[in-house]
Amino acid sequence: MLLKREELQLQLIERNSKMHESLMLFDLAEETAGIGRWRLDLVTGEQDWSPKMLELNGLDRALAPDPGNVRPLLPDGGEELFSQIAQHREDREPFAFDYRIKPPGETERILRIAVQNEFDMLGKRIGVFGVAMDVTEQIRREEALDLARGRAVRLAAEAQKLANTDPLTGLPNRRCTFGRLEAMIDVASKRGGTLTAIMFDVDHFKQVNDTFGHQTGDEVLVQVAEIARRQARAGDAVGRIGGEEFVWLLPGLPDASSRKLAERLRRSVEAGIEGSALPEVTISVGIAHFRPGDSESSLLARADEALYGAKEGGRNQVQRAA
Repeated sequence: MLLKREELQLQLIERNSKMHESLMLFDLAEETAGIGRWRLDLVTGEQDWSPKMLELNGLDRALAPDPGNVRPLLPDGGEELFSQIAQHREDREPFAFDYRIKPPGETERILRIAVQNEFDMLGKRIGVFGVAMDVTEQIRREEALDLARGRAVRLAAEAQKLANTDPLTGLPNRRCTFGRLEAMIDVASKRGGTLTAIMFDVDHFKQVNDTFGHQTGDEVLVQVAEIARRQARAGDAVGRIGGEEFVWLLPGLPDASSRKLAERLRRSVEAGIEGSALPEVTISVGIAHFRPGDSESSLLARADEALYGAKEGGRNQVQRAA
């Protein structure tokens, strides 16, 4: 019996030694990884805070393992940490969340904690176990990356807009207008829809520049562009394709209706904008309707021919392509 007792004592000593070694390795691993652990026994009220967990939360490491009521010691009274844990009191699966702390005299840091509730055989919660680590730098990097990504997206969108926009009038430029026309022709060809191209330019524009100066000439173009923009329907495209020349593309509109809109545009430009001090101008307008087999160039060529006919006919009028 004495020999058996001595053998059991030796086994216990060896087991305790291995357990102590394991705990030392575990504590070392926690310190190396920057991970803190915490457990609350809901039956006895006892707590087990690792020194690293206390340090992460802005508390004295010497308070380990059971610092008692830590709420008065935590920077925010533990409100964010313990309110989150309380919200998940019924969770059977592990849950995680981030919370912020700002110890006195230190900068704010962000901790990420993973928590597991412990339940007895009757389903009563008997404990809470959590491990936490400082993710401040990670979150800051993610936030900086998000900001940089958002800025890059905005810059790309602005660059795309600049590449497709006439800088003077703000209308789609020639490149963008032709791209829209190509897409509209594709739809009209495949679905048998209608499409009208209205080409117009400012009459005697050189005379406006020579008489009033190029600054006034630019302002006249901006005003004409604004009038045309106001006339356009949703789904239409109005673009400046060069100099004083503009195109208005109208998909899905009967021929007679497009002629009425062209006339309305002509009258609106002639009337000008109320209160404007700019010289009065008129426009000549050419209309061409899509035909099966049309390309962008053939449709606009017919509209341009009609525009030329309006010029030859005395200007300030609408002509339809033959």
